[in-house]
Amino acid sequence: MSCEASRRSPRSNTDMDAAVPTSSGEEELQLQLALAMSKEEHDEEIKRQKADDLKLQLAIEESKKTARVGSTYSAVSVCWVPCCRLGPNMK
Repeated sequence: MSCEASRRSPRSNTDMDAAVPTSSGEEELQLQLALAMSKEEHDEEIKRQKADDLKLQLAIEESKKTARVGSTYSAVSVCWVPCCRLGPNMK
């Protein structure tokens, strides 16, 4: 084991010892804090998912509009192109 590693081990044990609750009250507080943090993370994830779903829905709607407009233009151009071509030939 290197000198640096041996210096870290006691610190890690000390950090670990400090994280262990010394009473049932402290343990209860740690559990409540962990639960609150978990709920907050879950709520944030739900918000992100809803925002993503909304963006996806808007993109789908925009795509549908573009497809409808594109098919309308196609129908119009098919209709108008032959009419324009017939115009000069009729003179």
